[in-house]
Amino acid sequence: MSKSMTRKEFWEWMALCPAKEGKEEAGWFVAEDNGTEIRVFFWFDENDDDEDNYDSGFDLVLSDYERRDLIAHYETDALPNYLSSNDDDMWYGYQIGDRMFDLNVWTDYGGLPDLEIKKIVCTVYECDWDGKQNNWKTNCRHSWTLTDN
Repeated sequence: MSKSMTRKEFWEWMALCPAKEGKEEAGWFVAEDNGTEIRVFFWFDENDDDEDNYDSGFDLVLSDYERRDLIAHYETDALPNYLSSNDDDMWYGYQIGDRMFDLNVWTDYGGLPDLEIKKIVCTVYECDWDGKQNNWKTNCRHSWTLTDN
């Protein structure tokens, strides 16, 4: 049996759904509200390439060589650069053969930024070539946590 939500919970949740930018109408609308059920329709841009760019829950597939190369790049280039910056979240592009990767280096404060205890995390994503923009685009479907120490 699925858990139902109150009308208040529903509208609080719907407030988090953004309006469609550049359009007069919202990204969603209420089609029916009979007091017991609310039927909502959402608009999706069929030409939006990002609609399939969600975390799949599966690790990024890498060869041993790619893992070693990414670790070396992180340790010799990305991490020293990150430590010398005043930023808590930085991205580094790195190409191995015909594959392009984004390394996202960030500080995890465990939800409490005032604590001295923190860890630096590096998450690796593969990039896809976007011919429309003539540039690489981060693909967030698969990732590999290079380190969390």
